[in-house]
Amino acid sequence: MRNTILYGLILVSFASCNGFGLREKKPNRDGSVSCFYLREAQENYHLFSKLSTRHSEFFNDSDTVTIDGVLYDELFFAKIIKEDLHKNFNDYNLNPTFPNLLYYKGSFERKKIPGEDRAFLVLEEIVGVE
Repeated sequence: MRNTILYGLILVSFASCNGFGLREKKPNRDGSVSCFYLREAQENYHLFSKLSTRHSEFFNDSDTVTIDGVLYDELFFAKIIKEDLHKNFNDYNLNPTFPNLLYYKGSFERKKIPGEDRAFLVLEEIVGVE
């Protein structure tokens, strides 16, 4: 009985101390966005489609593209530099079939990226990818 209580106290202490630093911590960030990965565009730039039930004021009708016969909207590019990711996110797996969660600093900016003929929203300070 005493061992069970002692074991319970250790578990509570472990959980309240964030696993003594062993549990994954979220990076410092200004925001996050859920999105589907579509493709790599240029070095460090990746194209995503935002998951949303309503259009944001940041997106407009030109933020669409057709890839393999599928129309995607609310598009943006994310510049992901592996070395800039938070230590817990150095190994990221961009998944085209499940939603990805991008943590970022700064904000969306509309600009052209190399190899694209029109301006898209771009997130350049990605600090984590889940």
